[in-house]
Amino acid sequence: MNKYRQQFLLTKLKDISLEWDNIEIDEYTLYTHPELGITISKKEDKTIIMLGSIYDWEIPEHTNLQIVDILISQDTTADLFQKIENHAGHFIIIYKDKHDFLLFSDACGSREIYYDIDFKIFGSQTKLLCEFVQPEEHTDQDALDYYNSKIFRKRKLFIGDTTHHKNIKHLLPNRYIDIRNKTIQRYFPIKKLEPQKIDDVVPEVCKILKGFLKAAACRKKLLLATTAGYDSRLLFLASLDIDCKYFVYKQKSRASNHPDIRVPLLLTKLYNKSLEIIENLEGNDDVSDSVDFPNIIPKRSKYYDDHLYLNANISEITRNLYAIRKNINIKVLQSIKGYSGFKFAQKLYTEWFNEAVTHCKSNGYNPIDMFQWEESKGILYAKEMSIDYALGIDYFTPYNSHYLLSLMLSVPEKYRNYNYNFFYEKIMLSFSKDALKYPINPGFKSDFFRFLTRIGLFNHIKTIYLKYNIKTIITREV
Repeated sequence: MNKYRQQFLLTKLKDISLEWDNIEIDEYTLYTHPELGITISKKEDKTIIMLGSIYDWEIPEHTNLQIVDILISQDTTADLFQKIENHAGHFIIIYKDKHDFLLFSDACGSREIYYDIDFKIFGSQTKLLCEFVQPEEHTDQDALDYYNSKIFRKRKLFIGDTTHHKNIKHLLPNRYIDIRNKTIQRYFPIKKLEPQKIDDVVPEVCKILKGFLKAAACRKKLLLATTAGYDSRLLFLASLDIDCKYFVYKQKSRASNHPDIRVPLLLTKLYNKSLEIIENLEGNDDVSDSVDFPNIIPKRSKYYDDHLYLNANISEITRNLYAIRKNINIKVLQSIKGYSGFKFAQKLYTEWFNEAVTHCKSNGYNPIDMFQWEESKGILYAKEMSIDYALGIDYFTPYNSHYLLSLMLSVPEKYRNYNYNFFYEKIMLSFSKDALKYPINPGFKSDFFRFLTRIGLFNHIKTIYLKYNIKTIITREV
């Protein structure tokens, strides 16, 4: 049963050859892999089926079922979406009542959803769907140019809602599928993002992170990879009061004094915690029969047995990775993603930008933040998580919450720079006065970028590169 681990299929097609658990939902059948958690709640004419896990920071002891029971008690679908915002997790929700039949994912779409253009079949990967529907080749030359390009063969990342098959689409974050009406609708943002003072946000972020980690600890033993960077240190400090195992990979190419080895050793010793250094992991877990284009197998599944793996990657959405904040246009979007030469990207980003300006900018969200959320990190990290699911790894990213991400984005952008993040450092110091005793990402390059940021030059330099579409830009984005 290792093929398509933790995946699902929802379809009205018959004669599906999957020896999985299945449930009839009107004319559709839901198939779920035995390792994929499923939670069902019914009330009057309403049904919610949740696949995966969801967490409550306010009442950490709440189980999946208790949370879903609260969700189904909401009066309207608008109330439902607003209630979900306050939670984190990696899940897919199927909602059905006498009016609606909806399918959607968590805040960043980490549980991926693919569907055919006839809305007859929905599933976790195009590879799974293509066992039951005939894939069609693209006929548009611009699409062919991208999906046959070197950059796609290297990154293996889709653009927008497209895939390498003409008749199979990918659901972007913050949208739901209206199955009955065969449409895709945006459900977030719901309300206007109001700017907030950093000193008001910091204690709330601390409380939420600790709440989500406590909720995770109520379910399973925790495992956190630590590095010298901002994101993992924030989670490390938030986890000090709970039982958590800390580790770091030592890649063969890294010396023992590499910052990602040396700093975690010093940091864990400072707080009387143990750090396990994992070297030379044997074996090569193969998920090529389950996941589309698994170009990187970043982990070995045996190490994660019986643990919930904590990850902080999604928090990067709140950091100004791209530097440019004003006068955003399609050329800028293409440039920061390295797609300047592709008409296909230009077309898709134009569609995304026009819609984002209408629905996001008017609600107080900077389009560049939403671009990073939906078209960058929401695609990149969802792919990585799909690999983890196929490896059987149980995963949790506490930042995968609409409310938490929005709260962090409400802080003035001058405090949220990528290389020197005053906001993150205030959160760290709120957890512990010794949080910054050891530097963040020490090294000449990082120190130089941090210096440029402190004196206000880094963003200007990076913006100039972007505006003139120079290929070599100062960025850690691949």
